[in-house]
Amino acid sequence: MTFWEIGDEEPEDPRFIAAGPGACGLYFMAGAYCFRQVRYRPEHEIPQEWFISETWVRGWPNGLRLASRLVENGLWVRIPGGYAFDWIRTRNTADAERTRRKKERDKAAAKAAKKRSIPQGNPQGSYTGESTAGPEPAGERSRSPRESRDAS
Repeated sequence: MTFWEIGDEEPEDPRFIAAGPGACGLYFMAGAYCFRQVRYRPEHEIPQEWFISETWVRGWPNGLRLASRLVENGLWVRIPGGYAFDWIRTRNTADAERTRRKKERDKAAAKAAKKRSIPQGNPQGSYTGESTAGPEPAGERSRSPRESRDAS
């Protein structure tokens, strides 16, 4: 699962301060919304750039006014039908999501290849769980530390 990352610098970034808390909320919710749009979707459906539709923005209280504040402060840009991020943390980009998915695929493939290369069955010299020493002599059973203390 992927998460929209918020850094510890944002609370002191002049663009976010000037936009105000409501606009910041819209910004971060829009990022989460973008990630949600591609979760469980194939990689080829990840857009080149995240798109925030005007319809989605209108669904938020004062959404258009807050979006205007984001545009005024250089965080979003207005594009036909909605908005795009003008400033975005590198780890939140669509390219970063594609890279993350590729790393996950490569890791899974390497794990599967390693599993296929492990010999099946019981290679000579491996532990079988059976003792080769023969049966224990009567009365010579090993005791747990608790049994040893209690027997004294």
